[in-house]
Amino acid sequence: SAASDVYKRQETTCRYKYQFLISLFTGMRMGEINALDLDDIDFENKIIHIRRTITRGLDERAMIGSYTKTKSGTRDIIMDSNVEAIFREYLSSSYYYKNDLHLLFCNSRKQCISTDATNMMFKYICEQYNIGNGSTMHQHMLRHTYATRCIESGMPASVLAKIMGHANVSTTCLLYTSDAADDT
Repeated sequence: SAASDVYKRQETTCRYKYQFLISLFTGMRMGEINALDLDDIDFENKIIHIRRTITRGLDERAMIGSYTKTKSGTRDIIMDSNVEAIFREYLSSSYYYKNDLHLLFCNSRKQCISTDATNMMFKYICEQYNIGNGSTMHQHMLRHTYATRCIESGMPASVLAKIMGHANVSTTCLLYTSDAADDT
């Protein structure tokens, strides 16, 4: 029925909200978020260990990579109280599936989630709620928003570069300082 189709779509879009919020509040790449396992979340010390990403295998299927996008991508970032609350809510929700890979985020078949899947859902949500030009929106914009707001709030580019996993501060400055200036 039409009502059950709407419920299924809402259920699916809600399941991704945790990943989108984590990206928005930490600046993490979606592939890094989707590759997190329980050992990467250190609630006691308030740290997120970023040590790998989702990549594609030879068959083009999503798989867990053995390292991050770049060498400097392997990093630890501080987990503030908002991000901790997002993780805790997610882990106590029906969206969290225990799985053999020990991944924090996996699909209903208990497999890793591709960045393409999260991006398609982000576009869908943007279209449904008339956010921007839905088809041109992408979830990586959440990472950009995080970085831009950090620069706007006065965070030194060198600190932001470490949080974002950039090897060079110049990359951070090139990508985000001009955005911050344009938003004034």
